Amino acid sequence: MNLPERIFRRLAGGGQVSGESLARELGVSRSAVWKAIRQLRASGAGVTGVRHRGYALARPVTALASQTIEASIPDCWQPHVAALAVRWQVESTNTVLLGELPRQSQRASVLLAEIQTAGRGRQQRSWQSSLGGSLSLSIAWQFSSMPPMPGSLSLAIGIASRRALGTFGARDVMLKWPNDLQVRGAKLGGILLEMRAEAGGCAQVVIGIGINIALADAQRQALIDAGTRAADLAHDLGLIDVDRNQLAGRIIGEVICALLEFERAGFGGFATEWRGADALFGREVRVYNGDDVSVGKAMGVDDTGQLLLATADGATRALLSGDVSVRVQP
Repeated sequence: MNLPERIFRRLAGGGQVSGESLARELGVSRSAVWKAIRQLRASGAGVTGVRHRGYALARPVTALASQTIEASIPDCWQPHVAALAVRWQVESTNTVLLGELPRQSQRASVLLAEIQTAGRGRQQRSWQSSLGGSLSLSIAWQFSSMPPMPGSLSLAIGIASRRALGTFGARDVMLKWPNDLQVRGAKLGGILLEMRAEAGGCAQVVIGIGINIALADAQRQALIDAGTRAADLAHDLGLIDVDRNQLAGRIIGEVICALLEFERAGFGGFATEWRGADALFGREVRVYNGDDVSVGKAMGVDDTGQLLLATADGATRALLSGDVSVRVQP
């Protein structure tokens, strides 16, 4: 465990701790403590410092702990977890698990990280995480065979994530096709799926999920400057005491449940629930697919997860997930 992680976990316990006390407890110099604090701040942790009083986190934070997360997964889904780990820093949790795909069907490998240096979203976009203020996890899964309409799996995972958030009191979460969670039009979280399949054989998928818990003001502004309206559980939904370990465990359980249901019956069992949380229904949108641009009114999804787009010529187009992204026009 490196020094920034040790200090982060110490401060996550609450209260103010002097630099001198940290140096003595951890067996390092005051200068080393100061450098580690700078690294934590650069990673998005809101570390405050008061002269003669010490350092503290600006808001209560739960440090990720694998044993606590495992214990938070509902008992019925724990047998489907083959491995679960927490790392301090990785480039991307998805990238790591793509190199460590599970060998057994219907068993999940799970990885969480406090810091992602190169988190990824769809269309090669980056996903910005905040140390202590977000949740970044990936789940690797092997289907015994390719499920029908695999492109709609991201919609099912959106439903699973929304279900998990609902158990913590997040009542206003909507779903933007095909892979975003929103609160009043602002992005609360995102999903990235990467799938590998063998001809006539098994199919493997890595599911990346990012949720904003409590963004620092500077990070929120940086996202706005980059053209992204961001929401989080603390500021936008008033959920200031969400335990990240418990939320992670619940998300993992709901995702495993959704994966088993999806393999059995495809997207059909999720379609009604999706329609009740559709952030785009009835809105004028543009859909970009490479050089092709479709303009029309979003009319929900069909039972295979395709977006139904009513165009000006009276036709209805069904658009499948993949490289398609949806941009709501002002």
